[in-house]
Amino acid sequence: MTVDANGFSVEGKPFRFVGVNANEFPFYRFLGLSLEDAIQSAKENGLNVLRVIMMYQGADTPDPMAFDQILDMASRHQMYVIVALADCAGSGTIDDL
Repeated sequence: MTVDANGFSVEGKPFRFVGVNANEFPFYRFLGLSLEDAIQSAKENGLNVLRVIMMYQGADTPDPMAFDQILDMASRHQMYVIVALADCAGSGTIDDL
């Protein structure tokens, strides 16, 4: 993927982002849901980008292997992944500073 004054392109062809926030994907295994089905369905419905948040929440941290699986499955379905990093360990407010 490249970007220039004309926007994004892949192999010389214009690329338009059509995506979804897939924040729950790392937890699918715990919910008994299929990552493969979800990613395949997203592709079949015209999506080409998944945005996944890799976060740390102490005991609620998702299985780290889920991120590897997401990247692998997205690649097989020719989808792009935007990985956002977040540290959600604190639960305080600005007033706690």
